[in-house]
Amino acid sequence: MASSTTIVGLLLMALLLFTPVALAANMVVEVPQVLFYQEDLCVMVLYHGSDSIYLVSSQHEGLTLRTSEYADAVNFSGQLLIAPSEFKEAQYKAALAFFSSKPFTVKVFLADRSLKPLSKIGVYKCPGNVTIQFVIPIAVRGRVASNTVEEFLPGFTIPYLPAWELAIYAAVFPLFTVAAFLDLGDMKRSEKRKRWTKLDSFALVVRYLFYACFFSFLLILLASFCFLVYGVATRTGAGFSLTDLIISFSLFAGFATIYLIAKWRGWYDLIDEE
Repeated sequence: MASSTTIVGLLLMALLLFTPVALAANMVVEVPQVLFYQEDLCVMVLYHGSDSIYLVSSQHEGLTLRTSEYADAVNFSGQLLIAPSEFKEAQYKAALAFFSSKPFTVKVFLADRSLKPLSKIGVYKCPGNVTIQFVIPIAVRGRVASNTVEEFLPGFTIPYLPAWELAIYAAVFPLFTVAAFLDLGDMKRSEKRKRWTKLDSFALVVRYLFYACFFSFLLILLASFCFLVYGVATRTGAGFSLTDLIISFSLFAGFATIYLIAKWRGWYDLIDEE
């Protein structure tokens, strides 16, 4: 059962939050957006002071919050963990309110589930006798699941591709596909047309798709590196998803394998013939 001191503190904070006379003594802190780019991540909020710190958090659908506090004769410390209930594409805003009679410090980190900080979002020095409201925007770059697939393969999910990666594929593949068919038309109109077969057409299209996959992978690798640098520079937790690179590299490796086999089998002898 909560102690009388805790109950009094929470009531006092509620009074500070909702009484018009006291609204001027409130402060609102907008924390930079935290990006969840892979599973097993959480927002870790650490608060520390020399007197009791009272924390109130609103109910957030889609978010799981877990609090732990400890105190001794000198210090009071607490920890709040915020994580999505499900890893899927979503936007959230976690609203928290702190109050203490003495100054205290709040630190916000992006951490893994072992509570190892991955990046620092912000450190905030809070005055005493003032209600501090924190708003933490959270963006999840998750994965979406196909209900049809899950019905037959429970637990199987289809990886989510972000819009910027889809834009790269949408820009690169049509260009190389058009180039492949233009080159194919030239080949069929050349002196090689009498010896041209469907296998040669297939080999030519595979070559251009291999080029498209390779070029797309390079662009995605460059974009992922830029996201990583941006996340470190701004301390927003932005970064690249390893899934994005794996999918792109797998596509490139698949076509590279087919292309090398075709090269080894001599399918390009007629195409590369001078």
